[in-house]
Amino acid sequence: MDECEKNSRLLAIRGATTLLKDSPEEIKKKVIELINKMVDENEVKEEDMVNFFISVTQDIHSEFAGKFVRERFSTTPVFGTVEATVDNAPKMCIRILLQCYSKKTKDKIKHIFLYEASKLRPDLIK
Repeated sequence: MDECEKNSRLLAIRGATTLLKDSPEEIKKKVIELINKMVDENEVKEEDMVNFFISVTQDIHSEFAGKFVRERFSTTPVFGTVEATVDNAPKMCIRILLQCYSKKTKDKIKHIFLYEASKLRPDLIK
């Protein structure tokens, strides 16, 4: 067990955003905005990251959202998938789950939900 694991716990940070249109430029802009907020507001360093899980709704198909996470955090594994189609769920939505080691407790984690995605988990928005 390394020093990071001894003094930290494995936590998950949730995030989601929505697009105005399905284009590589819009995906890049919104993914970078989301991961920057997730990382900055929770004071996460790349060496403490375990992995990213990313899902996109089926109406997003012009580019892989995970591509832009990999460009920023090249040493952290990224897994991408397509979200289940559910009635009344937000359209053009990208969800990200970042697992990382942190000295914070679960109640101190800031989950980030932007734009129309803020309707997904209003209970988690501080």
